[in-house]
Amino acid sequence: MTKDQILAELQRVANLLGTPSVSQTGFLRHSRISVGCVCHAFGSWNRAVQEAGLTANPSSKGGGKSRSPYADEDLLYEIVRLTKELGKEPTEADMNGYGIATSTPYAQRWGSFARAREEAYRVFGTPLLAGINHRSAWPEAAIPAPGLPDVSREIECNAGSAPA
Repeated sequence: MTKDQILAELQRVANLLGTPSVSQTGFLRHSRISVGCVCHAFGSWNRAVQEAGLTANPSSKGGGKSRSPYADEDLLYEIVRLTKELGKEPTEADMNGYGIATSTPYAQRWGSFARAREEAYRVFGTPLLAGINHRSAWPEAAIPAPGLPDVSREIECNAGSAPA
């Protein structure tokens, strides 16, 4: 997937939604490209949105504790996306290396990354895991909860989409 293809998809989804910006949740619901693919190609979600000529979400700066710009649903869905991509339950190290955010906002919002992972599986459906200790199987026939995106239809990102 090239950067130009990703930008075109961001613009298509914004046009479909009739908005000057695209949230990650809206993109997940209407696109076949994963948010992780977009973030990997551009370094951040807002950078990709800006390069597509759209309005980026404002960062939450100001007095008080810093908060991740991602909505709870986006963070939880990222756990599900990584579960599928990695073929196992993601760890904090996996999230720090491959996720749209580090494990910090998960711990801040849900008390720990493990609790956030449990909540993600409760909200989006628990993947059926093979064996008691071996957690690597995600059935292709897994059905998402009603109204939530079907992660099985995402287009794979290739290594050629990484920033230079």
